[in-house]
Amino acid sequence: MKIKGVEIPRVIFASGTYNFFGPGKGISHGWWYDKYLNWFLPWLSSSEKAGFIAKTTPLFYREGNMKLGGDFQPIEKFPDCVKFYFLRGIALNSVGLASPGALPLFEIGEWQKIKSPFGLSHMSVLPTLKERITETAEFVRLLKKYLPDFSAPIWLEENLSCPNTGHDVCSLSDERLYHLAAIDKENLGIPVFAKLGPEDSVSEMLRIARSGLCDGLSYANTLKFGRLPGEIPWKKLFGTDGPDKSPLAKYGGGGLSGWILGDLICRRIEGFRREEPNFPIMAGGGINCHWNWFSTKKLIDWLVDKGRVNAISIGIGKVMRPFYLRLTIWYADKKLKEAGR
Repeated sequence: MKIKGVEIPRVIFASGTYNFFGPGKGISHGWWYDKYLNWFLPWLSSSEKAGFIAKTTPLFYREGNMKLGGDFQPIEKFPDCVKFYFLRGIALNSVGLASPGALPLFEIGEWQKIKSPFGLSHMSVLPTLKERITETAEFVRLLKKYLPDFSAPIWLEENLSCPNTGHDVCSLSDERLYHLAAIDKENLGIPVFAKLGPEDSVSEMLRIARSGLCDGLSYANTLKFGRLPGEIPWKKLFGTDGPDKSPLAKYGGGGLSGWILGDLICRRIEGFRREEPNFPIMAGGGINCHWNWFSTKKLIDWLVDKGRVNAISIGIGKVMRPFYLRLTIWYADKKLKEAGR
């Protein structure tokens, strides 16, 4: 997928999957456990075919629910704001956009050294609407200042759907266009993707896509605990659909990821494609989370053949089923290439 001269990879590690600075060595390149994946699964756990999107950052410092050390790794190796259910192929998290803030990340200079196209991700989290819109505009001014120093073409993902920031995703919906307008994609000069969540309806996807304020959709984020009970069997999975009884109740309930989101995301994309057959979408949800690789293959086939997506993103699946991660990346890349995307 090529937008504004930026060749966006067909397969992408979703925001935060490789921390702030992506695969490699050095400060905040990947997470502390990545070296162990590389030790034990060196021929399976990574692939040069895949790009990445940096962990979402607000403009200002944010402690969130996962304290970061000076190397931007979690101080606690296993923070209690993340729950993995490896046997079931799902996870809950409420990291809460922990970040040192955008300025320190730009000043370190690691993004500027990267040679292959990648994405940055931003979300505004200040208390009031006016403050949040102002923050988005200030982030864009900062990005424009450093943009000439980047070695690789980049794109921006504006995160409009994280369920762990203290804002209700549904009520935030009305201000999304203001954030995209504040970015002013034509003036910024790089591709801008709007990141939406599983609870966003087809009509909301269409509203954002047809606004003319973004170049594509990034779909989808985690799903806030308890939402869409008619589509997600919360009580079967966790014995409750109440955020106040969630395993992450102390953090507001958290967000769900894993294979369970796959069918939901496919249904949304199918409805969107009936109305917008050509608007760019990078899609993911449950990729690489099934025990059976052929179930992941089936999901990829649907996304490419029926969903006609332009890129596929992998998130929690990187650690959920790393033993067939390289195969998944290879197959998704091959499938999209054969489809002319």
